Amino acid sequence: MGTEFWTSEEYDLEAQQLYEAGDFDAALELLHEGMRLYPSSAELRVSAGYAELGREEYAWARHQFEEALVLDPDHEEALIGLGEVLLRFGERTRAFHAFEKVLDLGYADDSGLMLSIGRALYRHELHGQAERFFRLALAADDEAAAAAAELGYVLHAQDQTREARHWLRQALDSDPEHHEARGFYANLLYEAGRHEQALREFQKVPVSELWDPLAVWRTIELLRGFEGLSPEAEKLDPYLKRMETLNPKLSPEERLLAEVEATARTEDGPAQLPDENQLDLFGGSPEGTGEAEDAGDDPRGGGADAGPAEPDAAAEADDPRQGDARGEPDGAEDGANGDGPRGWHTVRGLDGRAYTGNWAGIVRAMRDASSSPEVSLRTFMQEFARRVENVTGLHVPTGDPESFVRAAAEAGMLQIEE
Repeated sequence: MGTEFWTSEEYDLEAQQLYEAGDFDAALELLHEGMRLYPSSAELRVSAGYAELGREEYAWARHQFEEALVLDPDHEEALIGLGEVLLRFGERTRAFHAFEKVLDLGYADDSGLMLSIGRALYRHELHGQAERFFRLALAADDEAAAAAAELGYVLHAQDQTREARHWLRQALDSDPEHHEARGFYANLLYEAGRHEQALREFQKVPVSELWDPLAVWRTIELLRGFEGLSPEAEKLDPYLKRMETLNPKLSPEERLLAEVEATARTEDGPAQLPDENQLDLFGGSPEGTGEAEDAGDDPRGGGADAGPAEPDAAAEADDPRQGDARGEPDGAEDGANGDGPRGWHTVRGLDGRAYTGNWAGIVRAMRDASSSPEVSLRTFMQEFARRVENVTGLHVPTGDPESFVRAAAEAGMLQIEE
């Protein structure tokens, strides 16, 4: 069927299907054709904005959302899309105003829209603000597993681990097939020292649905520890194959740490269960080894109604004002220290790659060059520090980027060239 007799709604619907299939270019081509025929359609502009977001063409996305709001100033999806784009450009005040207008228009009881705003804020590590919208989403639909899971993720990001586990458990009660939430929940149980319970949860997730290499590795580790399996055990094959699929090329620093860690492990006998006092990727302290279910995680015991937590120094490291992914500084904070022109520093990795920028920008560039560029700076620093400490015995602080980089250099992982 040709498109010459399509309505604007038909153009939008067909473009949505292309968008959901990941074919952003084809979706945009169709939307542009529709916009030429229906130039007053705000819906087509909004869809074009989200397609541009999918292509990471943020300036064009902003243009489309702004044009849509000229046509319909109260278009809720255009306001949310514009807010997300503004966050990417560091225009937080305008972004917050766009999100607040969605509330003013009466959409607080729309769980899907509240989730969209919360996720946009979460992606930019604005955790306190994201928590507010996830709670609104949950209030609008207390059976929404997605809202409960997202609330769990953002609470964990604010170090509210106990309450995070509670809401992840709630999400799984609503939707036992929410594999992402179960994997995250299992990781938190592992962090709490509840290893047997963590293994049960990991094993409930189909291997093909394990997208986190850490979860795969922990499952292997726990299976070997509890069942006394050898590294060649057939039961481990699906997990080892999954690890090969997920594990991307390691950075030189990660490769060196992995080689030293592998050398340190015994080649005979079953693996040992994790040290109960060890900090791991999620950065939480073990909370005991009891295997009881999470009745004790009910947030009504305290903290459920607390306001948004203030971001710490590590979380603030991803503030766009402190430099972009290439390590470019704004020159304001570091320049006051007199450490180089306008706060610039140069740090060289084990492969000779140079990272130039302010301290936060340098750490961000290191993360982006690592095997896990999607994690937060805080998580990246904590995992890197844990592995350095396990291998060298040297403590690497993670409270702020400068202390982290300087300690990593003292451990021989980096070289600072100021």
